[in-house]
Amino acid sequence: MGELQNKEKVIVRLRISNNLAAGRYKPQEENPADLIRKALAIEREITEGLEKQLKEIKEDNNDWKF
Repeated sequence: MGELQNKEKVIVRLRISNNLAAGRYKPQEENPADLIRKALAIEREITEGLEKQLKEIKEDNNDWKF
């Protein structure tokens, strides 16, 4: 009986492992160039936000050296 339970445990582990491995792969349906354009747009938004924050910090803290 113990041997059967161990085999069942192994089967369950294999199923879980296979499900996790299958879940990791996601085929890309989008054009790589479009993905790059989107990433660059996000990067620009981040950069603009950081520049705005830096400007605000400089204005609020004139005694700091930048």
